[in-house]
Parts: sequence; C-alpha cells; structure tokens
Amino acid sequence: MKILQIILEVIFPTLCIGCRAEGQILCTTCRQTIPARYNLQCPICNRSQTDDSICALCQPQVWLDKIIIAAPYENPLLQTMIQAFKYGHVHSLATPLADLLIQNLPTDKESYLVIPTPLHRRRFQERGFNQSELLAKILALNFAHHLRTDCIRRIKNTAHQADLKREERLINMRNAFRITHPEAVAGQNILLVDDVITTAATLNEQARVLKEAGAASITAIVLAKNS
Repeated sequence: MKILQIILEVIFPTLCIGCRAEGQILCTTCRQTIPARYNLQCPICNRSQTDDSICALCQPQVWLDKIIIAAPYENPLLQTMIQAFKYGHVHSLATPLADLLIQNLPTDKESYLVIPTPLHRRRFQERGFNQSELLAKILALNFAHHLRTDCIRRIKNTAHQADLKREERLINMRNAFRITHPEAVAGQNILLVDDVITTAATLNEQARVLKEAGAASITAIVLAKNS
C-alpha cells in the first residue's frame, strides 16, 4: 500500500489549493491569507457590539448559547476551500478547515459532547459523506471531547437553505430534527459543528430539540457566516 501511495504521489503530487505549489493541500503561505474573524458583532443579526456574543435583541429568539465563527466568508480562498470540500469531495481539506475551527475553540476546561449537524439520509446518499461530521471528528480527536453522531437525526428532507429568504429558512427548518438518544445529551454541554451559516436557523432548530431533551448548554462552531 505504501509503494502504491508513493507512486500516486509522484504521478499526481498534492498541490496547494491556493497557489498550486507542490506538497500540501494548503500551504503555510496561503493559510496565512485567511484571517480570523474578529468582528465585534452579533453572530445572528450582525449588529455591532462590544464582543461576538448573541445580542440582547436576538437572545430571546434563539436556543443557542453561543456561536463561534472562525473566519470571514468574504475571503476568496476560504470560499474556494469550502466549495471544494463540500461539493467537490476534496476530503483532504477537512484537516486545514478543521484547524481553523480548532484555533477558535473555547479554551475553558469544560468537557463538550461534540455533535455534527446531520444530513437527511437522501442528502447523504446524494453526497456520499457528511462534511460536518468530518470536521467534528478532527475537533473531538484534538481536544479529547466525546463525539456522538447518533444523538440527533434529520427527519425532514429540507430544501437547500441557500435558495430561501430568512423567514422561509426558519419555516423550512421547523421540526426538521429528532433526538434519538435523549439520555446521552441530558445535562451535557454540547458543541454543534457545521460549515457555513446564514441565519443560523439549522443550528437553532437543533439547539431547540437538544435543550428540550435536557442539554445544559449549546455552543455552535462554524467555519464562516455568509451574510
């Protein structure tokens, strides 16, 4: 197997997705062109404030306790990476993308139950993999957090959120998820993992059913917000 891998690497060397240099899927130089997201604004409504917490106006409308956004979606390289990872099946991008999340994970001593946003079985069959699950596995491994992919199930094959307006997105996600193992989430601090959000309707609906099942807190972490 090692010999075959060496031969393949000689014939088809790994190229940086940014500059096409040989060696890594994302070279160090290109990685440095993706800045951290330091905007002091609400992750739901984008209102300016003194930190990145959910603002007082949005708090009564959401079940999420916190949303961590790793990088600005406006960065063209990040957009290319997410598109190639999610729709181009470039699974090797899972590691550099997960690294962006890792750098933004809470540094407290809390133990988190890591849960990736699930796909409906039909969507999973179409795509062949769950991009959020690939990211979540790397996060859990790096921080020794427990990973569960069976606690929440997507029971509604929703329309693509990107094609909908804000109110339509909220309606689209209503009753889209079901908790399958309430005993596993009760009393837990949950870390929800997803790739890109716009209104956070998908994460918020997951947070609702998790909180109703007894979860103690819900922190979501995503690569970017497309606003």
